[in-house]
Amino acid sequence: MVLAIASTGSLFEITGGGPTTLGFGPTAALAAVGLPLSLFLIYAAILKGAAETEEDDREYNKPRRL
Repeated sequence: MVLAIASTGSLFEITGGGPTTLGFGPTAALAAVGLPLSLFLIYAAILKGAAETEEDDREYNKPRRL
């Protein structure tokens, strides 16, 4: 979450037109690495949640002996 916020802030800082706090290189590197990585991690979390839901559904729908 922090990575996504930092990369979004870096993008705003680059496109703002003023001088960047850390310099252009580190700010651009943070934006270039952070944004795709954070999107990938969000996607992976969604896939994991879907897989866990399917596993729970299979366990819940098993026939039970009384």
